[in-house]
Amino acid sequence: MIKWLIMREIGKFEQKTGQSAAWMRDIAAHSNLAALKVALFLPLSRHEDFAPPELLHVARIAATRQEDCGPCLQIAVDFALASGIADGIVAAAAAGDLRSLPAPLDDVHRYSTTVAEAGQVDIPQYGQLVQHYGPAAIAELALAIASVRFFPAVKRALGHAQSCQQVQLS
Repeated sequence: MIKWLIMREIGKFEQKTGQSAAWMRDIAAHSNLAALKVALFLPLSRHEDFAPPELLHVARIAATRQEDCGPCLQIAVDFALASGIADGIVAAAAAGDLRSLPAPLDDVHRYSTTVAEAGQVDIPQYGQLVQHYGPAAIAELALAIASVRFFPAVKRALGHAQSCQQVQLS
């Protein structure tokens, strides 16, 4: 019964995103408990409470760009567009075109990329983001950056990483 529910939810995810979730099926095939834990992780990657949606979507796209240039990046772009983020912002974030991002979203992208690359965080830039958005929003920013990296890493580890693809804005 549990396996059936898990597989049904995976099918819904595939239908919603238009992307294969074969990696989730592999996990579910070997462990219902592991699949349930992955399912419990999913809400963390979509958490939004205090931060403006543009901040979190730009951060997710920037962090995902460092890990994946295929289906995971496409999913991040599609979720941003479905949330009503302007096409121009999504396109600029997906391309890493900081000149086309409005301030301070260009700083959010730069910051998120630096964190995802495990680079040295610029303390003044961090302070400016905290001042502009507030500490609660920056905590959500941190969760957004860290959580989106989970999916490409697991897919690569399970042999489901795909080659790069051009991101579609539709």
